[in-house]
Amino acid sequence: FLTISIVPIILIFLVVNTTSIHLIKENILANDKISSKLITQAISGYISKFDSITNEIIWNTSLFNDIQRYETLTNQEKDIFNKELSKILRSRTTYISDIADFTIFNKELDVVYNEGVSYINHEVKLDKIATRLKNNKILSWTSIKNYDGNHIAITKPIKIDNHTYGYIFLAIKEKVILDMYRDYNASFDGCGLIVDDKKNIISINNLNIFEDKYKNEESTKIDILREIDKFTYIARIENRKVILTTKYISNASWTLIGIIPYDYIYSSCMDIYLIYALYIQRITYII
Repeated sequence: FLTISIVPIILIFLVVNTTSIHLIKENILANDKISSKLITQAISGYISKFDSITNEIIWNTSLFNDIQRYETLTNQEKDIFNKELSKILRSRTTYISDIADFTIFNKELDVVYNEGVSYINHEVKLDKIATRLKNNKILSWTSIKNYDGNHIAITKPIKIDNHTYGYIFLAIKEKVILDMYRDYNASFDGCGLIVDDKKNIISINNLNIFEDKYKNEESTKIDILREIDKFTYIARIENRKVILTTKYISNASWTLIGIIPYDYIYSSCMDIYLIYALYIQRITYII
């Protein structure tokens, strides 16, 4: 009688549990699709503003000519050159406060213009330019760790008809990008991170769910266990099962990665587990 009474309950529990896990997972993924789309659109739109600033400078004939012959400019001409560049930057009043460093180099890598609240080390800028040249990239955003905080920088050649006449280095505060997705997956005890096309981490909104070695930016092993669709996976990170989602960010060659611990799904079913445990205990007691 005990067996006849409990077995159906267990079977019903297994069915309800499987259905509940599936529904919770589907709900999480549905919310992620909406959230990630809004976040990537916001970041892409914001990043494109700085690309337009650099293009405006590159295609300004007067500024372009002055960059080429900067060493021969008189003090008065240099003053006009600086004022024109400053005018372009300050015309973007919404974004000027987000710029940590803005530097223009000529083709000999001499500085012809520099402006910023938190100047990035000169050697770091040259290294970023050298890296871009090595990779032959026209546009690339990378992460820079600095003494006064993290920054995200773009290095862009001043190039016309396959001839390079100089370089633009522009760094913005990582906090600005981070604020756009700070709460991403927070309600799921998860996190979001942005990586570049080389899988280097640009920004991350929560390190607490990872092991210490991940916090120290050492290699972290990600094992893909199963593909749900082209952009969604069941994975294992540092022996922790997670749901991993990806969403491309245009204008920067970045990818937004969402990570949700799988145990969040089980914890969401705790009420179901508790009800069934009490029910089985009650049936056993009656019998």
